[in-house]
Formats: sequence, structure tokens, C-alpha cells
Amino acid sequence: MAQPSDNGFHPKMTRHTYSIAEAARLISVPRTTLHGWTQPRNDAGGERGPLIERVPGQRALSFVSLAEAFVLSAARAAGVSPQIIRPAVENLREEIGVEYALASRRMFTDGAELLYEYGGDSRIREAVGRLAAVRNGRCEFRPVVAGFLRRLIYDGDRVSKIRLETPGAVIIPGVGSGRPVFETASCLVEVVLYHYDGGDAVEQLVEDFRVPAEHIQAVIEQRPAWAEMSDRAKVRKAA
Repeated sequence: MAQPSDNGFHPKMTRHTYSIAEAARLISVPRTTLHGWTQPRNDAGGERGPLIERVPGQRALSFVSLAEAFVLSAARAAGVSPQIIRPAVENLREEIGVEYALASRRMFTDGAELLYEYGGDSRIREAVGRLAAVRNGRCEFRPVVAGFLRRLIYDGDRVSKIRLETPGAVIIPGVGSGRPVFETASCLVEVVLYHYDGGDAVEQLVEDFRVPAEHIQAVIEQRPAWAEMSDRAKVRKAA
């Protein structure tokens, strides 16, 4: 059995599994946006490393990198460009002191305070203020950001599961080759859709796969996006 590596993550979590396009669809951000997060930048402070780690090649991102990108997507949903708060993110990583800090439980518990305490220029302070605020003497993430972060599930201090926007659909490293599965049954979303497209009624799918009807219906309602992800997975498998 594989043991955790020096960074504390199991190898299945750091195995490069997703293309930029696949990862972007999974966390609902534009592909060009995610690609930009994986690139180094030059600014007044000199060259800065990428916000998200990637490797050359088709399968560029690991599950942990995907989780970090998901955290950045929370900032984007709050109307803040992660590129603007890049110095604050780097400071947070240094304060937390672990590799893949954005994917750690401490990001969820202490990240608001650490980001808020970052000095930076007025533009950064304004942006961070749209992510976190002091309430009742405590610094907390604003609701839109906190809502995203609650979709990350941890095992100890490490993220172990990402709940997707579609109810009931999750990503679990090592399950289904990292492709989306239904959380209640760990069966691939694309397999259930395959049977639905073949004519099986929702009631039959509930009985066969032990997946709640409302979760199957949610996937059906988002059929175009899931069909595109399913088609890409088939192409990747064939390659």
C-alpha cells in the first residue's frame, strides 16, 4: 500500500490526473482563467510563481492542485481576481507553512484572519476586504467564499473530497480515476447518465445505483456540461 509522501499527501492526491480544460469544467471557471493561474507573473515586486502548480503535458493538474484552484474560484465568485491578491495568497502560504496550503484545513479555519492581516497596498487590502471581514470580534470569510469552502471535505488537515456544484456529485482521489462520482454510492456520474441515455427511467436508476432521485435529476438538468465532460473522459481513456 502506498504511503503518504513527505508533503503529507497520499500519492493518489498528487498524481497529475486532469487537463486544464477538464479541471476548468469541474470547478466552473473559464479554461483561460485557470491556465493563467498556473503561469508565473512579473509585477512591481519581481517575478512571482504560479498560483497553482502544474506540470508540462496533457494531464497537468493533480487533485490537490484542483482543490487549490477551487479555493481560488471562491475568490473569483466574490468578484476578486486571485491575480490581485497573489501577494496575500503567497503570504498566507508562508504563514500556514505547508505545501499546498490552500488545500489544508487551516485555510478553512484560519485563512480569513491570515488574509485579512496581510498589509499590502490599498488595492490588495480592498480586495481582501471583499473576501473576509471582522464580525463580532472574529475575522470570517464572507458568505459567498465560506459557501465554496464548505464544499471541501478534509481528512485530518488535508482535503480529501471536493463536492461539485451539482448536488450529490463529488471528486474523490483514487475513486473512479478521479472523475466525478455520486457521493452516496461512489458510482461514476457518466455511467448513470449512460444508462439514462439508454432509456432507463430515473426510478430504475435509483433502484440500480442507490442514488437519490434528486441527485440524478440534477445531473440530467445539467446534461450538456456533463455530456462534454463524459466525452472528454472517453477520449482520454481511448488515448
